[in-house]
Amino acid sequence: LTVDIVCLDKNWKLILIQRKNPPYWVALPWGFVDVWETLITAAKREMKEETSVDVKIEKDDYLWYRDEPDRDPRAHVISHAYKAEIIWWEVKAADDAKEIVLVDPKDLDSQSFAFPDHKEMIKQALLNN
Repeated sequence: LTVDIVCLDKNWKLILIQRKNPPYWVALPWGFVDVWETLITAAKREMKEETSVDVKIEKDDYLWYRDEPDRDPRAHVISHAYKAEIIWWEVKAADDAKEIVLVDPKDLDSQSFAFPDHKEMIKQALLNN
């Protein structure tokens, strides 16, 4: 079970990560939910671990879940996506992120995603915003 976080920075750029582990390419900040952890707690923790950004996430920020068996090339992973609001800003790659990639939403199609449904998640989040 994983969480994905869709977040725009103060300049309205998407905060993505360049992955340092396979599958390579860019991705939303994301990660696995730990035992006894809520989805929102996991999303906040993963955002902080990978980008050094503190975010606010409420239950109403839930976007959707993805459960297609082939969405992750390594295993069948069910993911829940949230939109997040920055409450403390210091972008610095850490954990599974090799670097931070800030992308203007209009340039989304120029990115190669490690998980193709991340692009779909972003587009849906932007439509719902």
